[in-house]
Amino acid sequence: MENLFYNQIEDSVKEKCWKLSSYILAEYDFRNLRHPWDEPWCFFASTFSEKFENTFIKELIEMAALMRSLQDVHSNDNNEESNAFPSNDIGLLIHNDGTQEVLDFRKACNKIIHALEYSIDLTFSNEHPLSNGKDGYNDSTLDNFKSPIIITRGKYGKLEWQASIYFFKFIEQAIKTVS
Repeated sequence: MENLFYNQIEDSVKEKCWKLSSYILAEYDFRNLRHPWDEPWCFFASTFSEKFENTFIKELIEMAALMRSLQDVHSNDNNEESNAFPSNDIGLLIHNDGTQEVLDFRKACNKIIHALEYSIDLTFSNEHPLSNGKDGYNDSTLDNFKSPIIITRGKYGKLEWQASIYFFKFIEQAIKTVS
């Protein structure tokens, strides 16, 4: 019975990863197709963009909550703190006093779940978003990679924070966690 449960969770997480990736990659293209003229395609692209962020953030919060619940279940099964989410380079947390901290997957999930504000920075990079500076993907002839960053803002007590979460690293770790 337990394998069926974990297989369903694995399928659900991978489906959410696919949806989130599809939404965000489509938004890069739709952003280029929008213009103020009154053509059907422009209207469609503008309408998609209006719906994109709400749909994307909703799916992202659901996946972060699912991943955190998996962490909690794993911790409780072993009666100890789990290292099921070992990745240490999912993003960057900036406190209102200017101090910074590297986000691991668990903290990135928490910052998604507890954020009061969300935004998405649709950036491009000359480095593959998953290479970690190693060029291990043999993409040295390519440049201009889509490298979206999820920005979340919130408060912990009276302290404000901002997290920058590297989208593709977050997705990669979610898939590794359930695979």
